[in-house]
Amino acid sequence: MPFFQAGIIGIAVLAIAGLIAVVVGLAYLLFTFFIQFYGQAIVLDDYGAVDGLERSYAVVRGHLASALGYSVLVGVLGGLAGGVVAIGSMPVSPRSTTLLSLPRLSVGATVGVALLIVVLGALFGGFFGVYSVAFYRTIDSGVADGS
Repeated sequence: MPFFQAGIIGIAVLAIAGLIAVVVGLAYLLFTFFIQFYGQAIVLDDYGAVDGLERSYAVVRGHLASALGYSVLVGVLGGLAGGVVAIGSMPVSPRSTTLLSLPRLSVGATVGVALLIVVLGALFGGFFGVYSVAFYRTIDSGVADGS
């Protein structure tokens, strides 16, 4: 009987820990959702650190649906870009070639793949940077200054 009770207690502790992890994760996502434009507010609108956070919150709060759509779009595109980079980097890693039975690349091919990954990463990063600024400018224009 004690073994059975220990198993139930273990499952209960695991369930509570999982619930706490989910709540903390959702709180983190909610927090980052509302402050996702603090960098743009600081750089583009010359706000201070705390005022930039407040401005980002005000802009997102004023455009919840648009900000959610932006977050989903950037999340999906960022995930795809990360997947492309991850898959592209697999032939370059000696560990991946061994574990996945991939052919080993020559030094020239490895350098070529690495440069391609860097260029694609820079292009995706540049696109996301420009898109985030353009999106922020669009939704920021419709929110009154809270100061």
